[in-house]
Amino acid sequence: MHRATRSSAALTALALALSLGCAPGDDERAEDAEADHDEEGAYDGLHPIGKADGVNAPLYAWPVVRSGDESRVVVAVQHLLGEHGYTLSLTGQFDDATKQAVVSFQSSKGLQADGIVGSRTWEALVVTVRPGDTDRAAVRALEDLLSQRYGYLLEVDGTLDAEAEQHLRAFQQERCLTVDGIAGSQTWHALVADTSHCSQAGRLLELHDQGLITLSTSDFGRNDGADPLANVTDAAAGRASKRSCNFPGGGRDSRLPCGTVELDEALIDAMVALREEHGFTYFVTAISGARHSTNSYHYKGRAVDIGVVDGVVVNGSTTATRKLVDACKAMGAIEALGPHNDAHHQDHVHCAF
Repeated sequence: MHRATRSSAALTALALALSLGCAPGDDERAEDAEADHDEEGAYDGLHPIGKADGVNAPLYAWPVVRSGDESRVVVAVQHLLGEHGYTLSLTGQFDDATKQAVVSFQSSKGLQADGIVGSRTWEALVVTVRPGDTDRAAVRALEDLLSQRYGYLLEVDGTLDAEAEQHLRAFQQERCLTVDGIAGSQTWHALVADTSHCSQAGRLLELHDQGLITLSTSDFGRNDGADPLANVTDAAAGRASKRSCNFPGGGRDSRLPCGTVELDEALIDAMVALREEHGFTYFVTAISGARHSTNSYHYKGRAVDIGVVDGVVVNGSTTATRKLVDACKAMGAIEALGPHNDAHHQDHVHCAF
């Protein structure tokens, strides 16, 4: 399934969320309005919904690949650039020629031409490949990842024949993806980001993919890979999730912890249950990223902030926000704060486990 299945109600919610985007500097002012809420110091401050989200936001959080990198993922980038007409040596080294090709490709697609392969560039690069495709560079990228990164025994010949399809289906089954032998964006992401949809974190990615929840791609201008979609993607790959580090626009923010944290299983289970057991659609603005108080449960990988509930941006107490807080409490939340029970949470619901 793909994000194209997002309901019109959810799209409306995203559009409304965008209308609340803050002018430069508002993120810092909002986040500076924080204070410890309890003896744990877990009050998380106010977090406006980021401007980066919307119908053109990336479907997934992809690994960043840039000059100096050397890996099979770089080989995949070089193959995919070949699919788009660029001739490169398949060295696996992100050299000057590869960067120049990336810059040219980005310019052709109206992307920021910085020579860095991030989420938007990945999603422009990957193309759907199907059984029967022959002599395609994109198929070679797929075959190379399957064989050299994941150990499947197949020839890298650019033809998605019956044998290659069988291996692709095996990979899809192993990762709990749709088993159809077709490499669309979901399968490409699993290959490149090494994610599995078998875990509860993977289930969150599925719910995000289906438009039933939305994991924000905004990191409040920090470019630190600590946005909610990246947090959950890391968890679905078995990696620790990043915590925020920088001032918006760059530079070290000494009040942020940096580093990484394992997302708590109880938190991930609760986020899945909010949709599957309690029926909420919702928009996540922060997990282990953004700025919170020093001892925040966010930085312990145990808290989530939700800025849109059932298609309505949180802006004061509503029946939906009260029910969401109650649902968190029913699941054992150690903090469940919203507009009706905490003056500092008028624009989001905060639940920690």
